[in-house]
This record gives sequence, structure tokens and C-alpha cells, in this order.
Amino acid sequence: MTISASWRSSRQGFTYARSITNASIAARQPVGFEIGEGTVRVTNSSATVYIAFMAYSFAVAGADPTLTFPVDGSPPVGQSVTIIGPGQTTFFDIPANADSFAAIGSAAGPSVIYVQRGSGVGP
Repeated sequence: MTISASWRSSRQGFTYARSITNASIAARQPVGFEIGEGTVRVTNSSATVYIAFMAYSFAVAGADPTLTFPVDGSPPVGQSVTIIGPGQTTFFDIPANADSFAAIGSAAGPSVIYVQRGSGVGP
């Protein structure tokens, strides 16, 4: 994996690891995730499992979003998500007030994703 010279992780440099299955997995307000710039880098370590990922803030305290993959001919239900293929690293913008994230796998998994908050773009 290469990282562009224009990518910088947040001041604290935290990398969050999360084991993902085919059930929606939320990382509710991980320590330090609310601090940082408006870009996130997500790496899917699986060789076979696709991951749907979103970063968000809780509008309703204690409420987890429902993540689903789109089905043939239909948009996804609920929140919009970013799909990350097996072995891929994706960079995308997130809301400034995002303090949590959630993911779901396309298969039983588990697959580990790595999440960093920062600024800039990837290669």
C-alpha cells in the first residue's frame, strides 16, 4: 500500500481496527475519532469480503444506523455508504462532526478494517 504525499493523519495519528462480519458493526464514539480533519482512510484487509462503511454522528443518543448493501436495481436502504473492495484502501470526505463509524461485510468474514482520520487525498 502506498500513501500519497498529500495525505496526513490527524494529530493523534490513531488507527482504529474493527472486525467486520455480515452483521452491522458500529464503532460508537471511539476515543479520539471525533478529533481530526474531514477525510478518512479505510483499508479492507480481506482478500474476499467487500465492506460497506460510513462515518457519522449520532443524531439520537444510543441509536445505531442500519447498514445494508444495495440489491440489484435498487439503491441501498437507509444511510448512504462507501463500498470498499477486498484488499483496497479508500479515501473519502466525512462530516466535520463525525464521531463514530459503522461497517458491514458482504460475507460472514470476519474481515478487519483499519480506519484513520486525517486530511488530503490518497494516491
